[in-house]
Amino acid sequence: MYEHRSTTFNFKTLSASFNKYKGYYNLDNLNLGNALETWNLLEETNREDINIIANYQKWSFTASFLQMLNAWQWFFSGILLGRQAYLPAQILQMYYYSIFFSYGAFLSANFKGNYSLKVEIGQDRKVKTKNRKEVWLSQETNNKSQIMIKDQGSGGEHEIRAKWFYEVFKNWDFKDDHPQVLSFIASRDFHSDSRNFYTYSLSDIAEELYEVPKMQSSPSNDILISLWNREIDWVEYFPEEFWALEHIKVAVDLHTRLLKGYDKESPYTQQQILLLENLCNHHIHTGLIEIIRIAMPTILQMLK
Repeated sequence: MYEHRSTTFNFKTLSASFNKYKGYYNLDNLNLGNALETWNLLEETNREDINIIANYQKWSFTASFLQMLNAWQWFFSGILLGRQAYLPAQILQMYYYSIFFSYGAFLSANFKGNYSLKVEIGQDRKVKTKNRKEVWLSQETNNKSQIMIKDQGSGGEHEIRAKWFYEVFKNWDFKDDHPQVLSFIASRDFHSDSRNFYTYSLSDIAEELYEVPKMQSSPSNDILISLWNREIDWVEYFPEEFWALEHIKVAVDLHTRLLKGYDKESPYTQQQILLLENLCNHHIHTGLIEIIRIAMPTILQMLK
């Protein structure tokens, strides 16, 4: 019933789709967000429509790219907050959301995700109905693919998305290039099943109010670059930053491979260029641009 929900498309297939549909969509945020509603994927006939399936694949690559950049922004928010204040619980939540959107970026690039398929607004302009589903593309059987949907089931979306990510990641062609993510799955100290990253408890609040830090709690740019390069000297001192970067690296790796395998001039539209330019300009001002340039050279190389 839930065929291919936890499997990945091999990278050759993903790359072929990326080339066939000419990279990313030229859709602004509003139209990108509304696209699934426009296609009405609650109707089975639409989920079997070859044109909608093609659009869904191109949309998925685009949504993945957007979530990858959002993961960076959450991570940098934690770094910048740590450089200004002693608020460790709030910083940890930002790192968690960075991981959360890295999950989404990876799943979307594999044509999977938790999406709202229909939103109805009442006369009071409040959300009346919101059909949020798990959505994925089944692999071709008898030369036929279909977009599949199911209810999200019990548990919060954070837990659901985490479990789904690791189920799919374990089947990914390049999982062995990211052994730290595999160790994160098994670690009782860090995995989201046992560590509630996004609960801000009274003890956390008390710690932030009572403690006066004796030293800067946020790593320098040089340390962040060392963590990105997996230099073990600093991992023990900054494990939360390391785990967040390792998950971002999965999304960066996937899009870097797609770009390197692209057989036309550029997969970018004005939307991706604008997003990348804004990200870079933002962090020229924050002083974090060096990390972006080192982490994403292929992704940035098409910018002037």
